[in-house]
Amino acid sequence: FASSDHPNAALHPKLDVCYVVPTGLNHLSQENIFTISPNPLTTSAIIQINGPLKNAELFIYDLLGEEILNQKLNSNRTEIEKRNLSDGIYFIKVINDNRQFVQKIVVQ
Repeated sequence: FASSDHPNAALHPKLDVCYVVPTGLNHLSQENIFTISPNPLTTSAIIQINGPLKNAELFIYDLLGEEILNQKLNSNRTEIEKRNLSDGIYFIKVINDNRQFVQKIVVQ
């Protein structure tokens, strides 16, 4: 039953509702501009960036979204070590030329 179904629709105007769901992501690409090897990580892993770097940064987040690491990238090849990373699943985000790329890494 809609209010506009009422016999006197002028007294009961129809109400249209529009929902907007923000994702919080400005641009998340499906491209694979970096590789992680080995994955799962046991002692260390290499992050290899494919292509030129422009204002590039690397971030590591845990499953709760807490930032674990943030560093500027000066080379297409960066090593990350297990050090203080507990066993579990993490997300590696690379920002390069204002574009974001995310991959999952497993730490054992």
